[in-house]
Amino acid sequence: MFVDASERSYAAAVYWRVKLSKYEIVVLLIIGNVRVAPLKIIPIPRLELQAALLGARLTSSILNDIELNEEPTMVKYWRCVPTKVNVTDDVTRGPPTNFDKTYW
Repeated sequence: MFVDASERSYAAAVYWRVKLSKYEIVVLLIIGNVRVAPLKIIPIPRLELQAALLGARLTSSILNDIELNEEPTMVKYWRCVPTKVNVTDDVTRGPPTNFDKTYW
């Protein structure tokens, strides 16, 4: 799960990572969602929490659908991801200048 927020929006993306063999790993986007930030000015840390909540809800719904008993809100699973590699960063800040259909 990746989450991010800005003054304009917050987003979450849930990926599934499968190790097929010792040298082959497949990563699939399962679900993503973006929300527009409220018109009322809200501090970025609060919007980051909203993004985390959105991501936890998306992850929880996926885990329930496939009947896995995991808890996505457990902090031991959380990791900080630099902006440069956070897939939700483009959603919250706008596409990069070099954006084209091959970007995805």
